[in-house]
Amino acid sequence: MTSPIAWDDTKDAELLRMNVAGHSASEIAAAMGLKTRNPILGRLFRLRQRGIVQPDQVGSRERA
Repeated sequence: MTSPIAWDDTKDAELLRMNVAGHSASEIAAAMGLKTRNPILGRLFRLRQRGIVQPDQVGSRERA
């Protein structure tokens, strides 16, 4: 199974910038031209596992 996106430093930076700004995974996926949010969630998980992203930087939006 291949990923629909080839991740590089530029795409990682855009992903992190949008995530920290509070965009949802669906919004980020749409902005990156992806059909689903799954690649976004997977990449954030892998970046967190590598220690590149701290847990408090990922998806801490308040719910109404």
